Amino acid sequence: MIEQSKKGYLTLAFGKNFAEMAVDMALSIKQFDSKPVSCVVDSKTKNYINKNYEFVFDKLIELDDNSSLGRARKFYSTLLSPYDETIFVDADIIILGKVDRLWENTFSNHTIMIGDYLSIEKDKNHHGFSTSYLQKQFNVKKYLKTNSGCFYFNVKSKAFFKSCIEKHKLLENHTNLNHIGFLGDEITIGIIAERFNVGVFNIYPSLMMWDKELSVLQPDLKFYEFPICHFIAPIPEITVNWIISKSRNRRVQNSICTKGSKVWTELNRSNITNMQPLRIYEKVNFKIKKLFSKFL
Repeated sequence: MIEQSKKGYLTLAFGKNFAEMAVDMALSIKQFDSKPVSCVVDSKTKNYINKNYEFVFDKLIELDDNSSLGRARKFYSTLLSPYDETIFVDADIIILGKVDRLWENTFSNHTIMIGDYLSIEKDKNHHGFSTSYLQKQFNVKKYLKTNSGCFYFNVKSKAFFKSCIEKHKLLENHTNLNHIGFLGDEITIGIIAERFNVGVFNIYPSLMMWDKELSVLQPDLKFYEFPICHFIAPIPEITVNWIISKSRNRRVQNSICTKGSKVWTELNRSNITNMQPLRIYEKVNFKIKKLFSKFL
């Protein structure tokens, strides 16, 4: 039991919908791993979970519901982890298979992300930003293009996340950036990751499904080499229904209400809506923004 408390999973849930997702996410982790799962919440969400899902999480950790935290809320939550070593998992993720390989890459870096480091010559679109533009703007040799939905960190990562908080505040006040793309937490991470020697999971193929895998994801096929299903892009309706069915079964096994699992349908519909306009227009829009950024 002592060893168990040294390692665990952490998620973040503010509001009823995220609480419902966090419950299903936590139960999906527990299907494949016995390590504890804790959740960072505000007071209202804490009351909601205690009332409806008292025994799902090993710990509920309260963070003040301060709207000024914005996208930096995830950085603040890492500072509250009760574990020496933590895997953070977004609430809008369902685990579909074993994720033990996430713990096998934790020997050389205090913080490890899913993604790739990019040189200035290897320009990519990251939330509407040209990564090369960001590197030039902030004098970054290597930019970490990452999905912050799942990452490893330990007790020595605090300096990195505190720096993320400080940097994110500066970026939000950067007038030019707010007119180019979506200024999320991943942009902050990308800019300062190399300075703090943030590692990248040495896993091939990646454990996380990306847009391409999500768009063709089918029930019961051999996709368990990509066990992290993050609802960041539209997923076929038949597969969402299958995921909901599995989530409801886990809820039944834990004697809790099954109605909350319908939130995945609503989230997927939202993703479908957010995919508009068509990708060709998104590419043109990115090129225009990239050209515009050169003159900023």
